[in-house]
Amino acid sequence: MDVNPIVKEPREKDVVANLGIQLDAVTKQDLERLNVQSSEPIKGVFLNSVDPNSLAFREGDLRPGDIVSEIDRKPIETKADFLSAYENVPKGETFLLRAYRTSQNPDGSTVLRSFLTALTKPE
Repeated sequence: MDVNPIVKEPREKDVVANLGIQLDAVTKQDLERLNVQSSEPIKGVFLNSVDPNSLAFREGDLRPGDIVSEIDRKPIETKADFLSAYENVPKGETFLLRAYRTSQNPDGSTVLRSFLTALTKPE
């Protein structure tokens, strides 16, 4: 009997509630929809939504469509990576996120720009 879905669901809901985000692994379809072309594979989690009243939005300046690739310099490739790295941050501690956001070049092409942001894990 596989108990992983039972274990993962509350864990993910806790993170979503704490940060005010919904996330999924980055897919080729996400990048195509954003019209992003990259010579290197983009790995991380795609923020499907970010609550405007959330810690992620207010303190971290995260927005829907951002791609989180690291937490405290630990690479994030899957939702499980994100959840595990977030769980390892002590409550009340500040942690760094490396993320990517799309932007337009003057020629109209879309690129991903990397940025760092800091969040404090709720008590």
